[in-house]
Amino acid sequence: MKDTSLRAYNVWDLRDMAQRRIPKGLFEFVDRGTEDEVALRNNRAAFERIKLQTRTLIDVSGRSQAVTLFGMEHRMPIAIAPTGSAGLMWYEGELALARAAAAAGIPFALATGSMTAMEKIAEEAGGTLWFQLYMWPDRSLSHKLVARASAAGYEGLIVTVDGACRRTASTTCATGSPCRSR
Repeated sequence: MKDTSLRAYNVWDLRDMAQRRIPKGLFEFVDRGTEDEVALRNNRAAFERIKLQTRTLIDVSGRSQAVTLFGMEHRMPIAIAPTGSAGLMWYEGELALARAAAAAGIPFALATGSMTAMEKIAEEAGGTLWFQLYMWPDRSLSHKLVARASAAGYEGLIVTVDGACRRTASTTCATGSPCRSR
């Protein structure tokens, strides 16, 4: 019988496998954090502080992870976050993630920079779809993109503001506030 396990026992095993399989530039793009990677280190430290308490011989037959988010019930209190590089890592990676989310009964958020057309994902994946938006300096284009997502059936909008500051000729950000020099 063929062994179909990954032989990965933790996230670091998966990381090492990915590093061997993915071209160096793509791996580093996914593996790194932005700028000085402080948030990456802080996130890792936060995850390391989480400890699970094992409880045995407890009846869990009546438990449920279901949760209501924004008036809709989902099987678990998680969603697949917008991942702009999914299409770089795997052909139509966003579509694969959206299908997995639909099968799991959780929301999928499509990134602004996705490689697969939002309409194709809506038509072929189903499930609860959200759209993530980076506001562009030309707000009318951002509004058109949101209208397109709405027309395709995306039910939620996630506005990402960590990259919203882009210098224009008038030295104001896409948000309309003055840009800070970096």
